[in-house]
Amino acid sequence: MTGETYKDIAEKELNVPEQTVWNWIYRATRTSETLRQLTQLGKLAQGATRSLLKYSHEVQDLLATFIVDWNDEGVG
Repeated sequence: MTGETYKDIAEKELNVPEQTVWNWIYRATRTSETLRQLTQLGKLAQGATRSLLKYSHEVQDLLATFIVDWNDEGVG
C-alpha cells in the first residue's frame, strides 16, 4: 500500500531476509483467531500452528481445539 516491496521492508526497515517478511505476512493472513490465541497462550506449539495453515479457518479451529483437548487429557 505504501509502494514498498517485501524486499524494501525487509532490508531497509527490519534488516531480515525478504523471505522472512513474506513468511510473517503469509502466516498472519492464514492463521485463524482461535489458532493465534491458542499459540499465544502456549497451548499449541508453533510447529502445529504452521502445519495447520494449509486448512481453512474453520478446520484450523476444529483441529487446534482437538489437539489442545487431547493434550489436556494427558493422552498425548
